[in-house]
Amino acid sequence: SSRLAAHGSQIDYVTDLIFAFDEYRTRANFAMEFHLNRPVLCSDHKLELDSFFHPLIENPVKNSLLIKPSDKGLVISGPNTGGKTATIKAIALTSFFIKHGLFVSARKAEVFNFQNIFYFGNDQQSLEEGLSSFAAEVKNYTELLSLLGESNLVIIDEIFNSTSSEEASALAFSFFEEITKTSGSKVIVSTHHQTLKTITHSESNYISCHVGFDESTNSPTYKLIFGAPGSSLALDIFKKLSGNDSKCEEIYNLALKRLDNKMINYEKLLHGLSEREGKLSKIIEENERLNKELKNQKEAAKGLIQLKVDEEVSKVKRELSKIEKKA
Repeated sequence: SSRLAAHGSQIDYVTDLIFAFDEYRTRANFAMEFHLNRPVLCSDHKLELDSFFHPLIENPVKNSLLIKPSDKGLVISGPNTGGKTATIKAIALTSFFIKHGLFVSARKAEVFNFQNIFYFGNDQQSLEEGLSSFAAEVKNYTELLSLLGESNLVIIDEIFNSTSSEEASALAFSFFEEITKTSGSKVIVSTHHQTLKTITHSESNYISCHVGFDESTNSPTYKLIFGAPGSSLALDIFKKLSGNDSKCEEIYNLALKRLDNKMINYEKLLHGLSEREGKLSKIIEENERLNKELKNQKEAAKGLIQLKVDEEVSKVKRELSKIEKKA
């Protein structure tokens, strides 16, 4: 012990090195296992993710997004089970990974390292404190305002989902404006609220997008479609899931009668837009595939032509060689 004590400082130094090596080895193994890539940190308040995904989902659908420094935030809408929560969590994980010095789940990432990152799930009720979901949300958001720093990324899944749509939309948008008073703050939220979707879509400094739905297969595509809000498709999904049950059919028809015509027309319009966007996306993908095939064919044809040219040149060279020998 006395001999070891004489070298105590060196032993501490070596131990720290072993721990540091073990930590970085673990980080590297983690990055390799989940196919993570090194992000690029930028000085402006930007969030650009190319082919990002949730690392715990097997065979995930990959999306890309760009939130510019001038943008205040991103609002995601669309049907339930369409991928809104998974998308929001994937963005949150990217930001948290960067904060902890890890690689990120994206093919490329150019992001700002926000001072504070806040994430709120869609059910924040507190049974211990006797708070309803809405009351708990209000309490959490009030506390959040006091914690905001110079740069903040606030991520909320289904904001104010437990209260009336009109009031929730007005409160939510006003809350966004308060958060983004500092240029270094961004909000990323998902919502079903019709008014909130409309307000944020009409504001040029908010990005409006929705998750796609494939009508031919009656299933979500999990792809983000930018430029327009999406329909929640609640009635349509209820009708498809209930099958041919006569009681469910009666419930569906009664619900249609109860709904305001303007709301039905608005949802139908969003649904129509989403459907056309989906078809357009498929056409673009098919065109890209055809262009790639044509390019490959063109390259292959060039190669064949070059082979023919080389063959003819070789023939000419052989003939010239014969003539030279005779001469």
